[in-house]
Amino acid sequence: MLATFLLALAGTVGAQQPVYLCNGVYTDRPCANGKEVDILPTEGMHSMSGQKQQSQEAVMRDISRQIQQAQQRGMEQGVTLHRCHQLRQERMQLDRTEKAGSLTDRRLAIRQEQFKLGCKQN
Repeated sequence: MLATFLLALAGTVGAQQPVYLCNGVYTDRPCANGKEVDILPTEGMHSMSGQKQQSQEAVMRDISRQIQQAQQRGMEQGVTLHRCHQLRQERMQLDRTEKAGSLTDRRLAIRQEQFKLGCKQN
């Protein structure tokens, strides 16, 4: 019953309004000798002990967040690898059409971009 009340109160009160414990009764109004109670959900951290105690839902949220971050990093790496491939192809084309030893402005720009991207040299 108390848990139901707290959940209902948390849903209606919101994050800005404090909840008070006054003589064993939870209320949204302060009272003499009452104390403010933290009813906000913690992201897996027990609010009193500070020890990590995650619910199954919190663990699933963490895993989902980690998967999304890994997918984002993978997409960024894929874009970088694709650009490195494009630059390598363009440089090879320049090497075929010009003297391989001459350093044109475009060839220099390609090498600078490859260095900035961290492209592996072939």
